[in-house]
Amino acid sequence: MLIVLFSNDNYQVSLLKCILELHDIDIIHLTDREQIKKYVLDQEYMAIVLDLPNPTQEDLLFWSELIKFASIPILLLSSDKTDVNRVLSRQQATLHLAGPISKLFQHLYLERDNRFPAALNHDVVVLSPGVIFDVAEHCIRKNNEALLLSSMEFKLLYFLVQNMGSTLSTDELIDHLDLSGYSNLYVHVQKLRQKIENDWHNPHILVNQRGHGYKIIPWNAYQQSQGIKALNE
Repeated sequence: MLIVLFSNDNYQVSLLKCILELHDIDIIHLTDREQIKKYVLDQEYMAIVLDLPNPTQEDLLFWSELIKFASIPILLLSSDKTDVNRVLSRQQATLHLAGPISKLFQHLYLERDNRFPAALNHDVVVLSPGVIFDVAEHCIRKNNEALLLSSMEFKLLYFLVQNMGSTLSTDELIDHLDLSGYSNLYVHVQKLRQKIENDWHNPHILVNQRGHGYKIIPWNAYQQSQGIKALNE
């Protein structure tokens, strides 16, 4: 397993490396912020850890911008070296949290390898940040609001998520949903988009492949097409 660590504190880096290597977790150490942007969309890594001692507004803005486009978790820590007591406390905390941190990364590793199509083995599927398909409750959770799905909307979304990233033809969908025709399918697609998309006129979750059919785009794939450009603007 691999994580990316941004830090200018070599002692903290060495300490984390010694601890995490015992749990078969390797660290890629970076000191250049621009380099981090190359890793935020890479599913090979379990997480990015940002060491920001006494974080400034600029630091927090950088962190928040990364979160918008990251397809892997971003964690924060502070290795402030100006106070001896704080340094000792941080060392003790790092040693104490080594086990839980390692278990977290191991959990992320398992989740990554089983994300699709095994996502439906869980109760929820994240369609995009802030948009969650709650399978158990037959609803979409969006902006802290539960949007109930009709039986046909649920069946349509469930079928598409089972085939995440693959295009299903309109005929396949009509047959699976036992619909009367194309216009009936389009109505259900539109109603579903109104619940899962931020702008259903410009969808990026449930998309149409002209002449082929419909598919759900995994969030990390959408990020890869949009994120790097936005981060470099």
